[in-house]
Amino acid sequence: MVQRRTRNALLSAAFCAAAALSSGAAQAAIYSGNWDPAYGASFAGLGWKGTATFFIPDTCLASSGWIANTDGCAGGEMKVLSDGRDPYISADSRFVVFTSKAPDVLKEDVYLFDREAGFVRRISVDSTGARPPAGWSGTPSISGDGRLIAFASTASLRPATGNPAVRVYVRDTLANTTNSVAPGWRPAISANGRYVAFASAAVNLVPNDRNNLPDVFLADLRNGSIELVSRGTKGGSANGASTNPAVSGDGRFVAFQSEASDMVCASGCPRSLEDINLLWDVFLFDRESRTMARLSSDPLLAWLEESNGPAIDARGSVVAFSSRHPINANDNAHDLDLFIRQLAAR
Repeated sequence: MVQRRTRNALLSAAFCAAAALSSGAAQAAIYSGNWDPAYGASFAGLGWKGTATFFIPDTCLASSGWIANTDGCAGGEMKVLSDGRDPYISADSRFVVFTSKAPDVLKEDVYLFDREAGFVRRISVDSTGARPPAGWSGTPSISGDGRLIAFASTASLRPATGNPAVRVYVRDTLANTTNSVAPGWRPAISANGRYVAFASAAVNLVPNDRNNLPDVFLADLRNGSIELVSRGTKGGSANGASTNPAVSGDGRFVAFQSEASDMVCASGCPRSLEDINLLWDVFLFDRESRTMARLSSDPLLAWLEESNGPAIDARGSVVAFSSRHPINANDNAHDLDLFIRQLAAR
């Protein structure tokens, strides 16, 4: 079942570049997007336009300014957490990770905001705690307990890494270590902290990766293995690019977007399985049953618009994504809307 959330919900998909809902008692939410102070009177005093990370807490805990703090919580539900983007929140709503640029550096870094302690610290550092002089870091994801943070970076965050290519790293905030996972970007770490899904154009991560296109992979941090997620029906690399993964809490389900047309059915397909739009679609891979499902589809088989940016809940039973697909004849704006696919109970 697919449900559409109209663009007034969440201030529209155009305003909400990313969204995350917590499962903890605090019921907090975060999202980032372009914001105009004229949009809401509660923000009028900030006097700027731009990209911001907003925080909607049970009680107001963040105010305007580069570093979030507990001061200045007067009026309004939403507060500006930082001049940043790519927010991600831990299961209990205590920790928020995001991408931002500090006043003293020219490149973006990944930061962690601890709501309970009330401070922000830089996460995109090496195991000595140092930040390399060059390189960008961003697109963070956090484990359920807030201990492990996966992110992408072009900085040299491990010894003898002079390669400027973007890599996926995991920062352990208790052990104060930073370890490389693989070349890639857009990491998503499972709530249990064991698995990291990511996109990569590397051709040597798994055998027989022959499509020379970005694929989605899943790394097991416990045993060091990497498996191909965006696979064709025969188990090898698919015939199109794939990216933007999201992973369930236990790592069983991986949602992602792909241009491939051979992941559900390759040839001689029944009409219900044909992938005919040749655009980005949203898929879900079940690692336990080894099955693939296309989620951006409808009973009328008329889903011809691209779909992207999936997010998945901890149980793997709900997947949200954006699409320009019209929900009915009156939906002719051709703008991005938020869709929710409700799956079978897990």
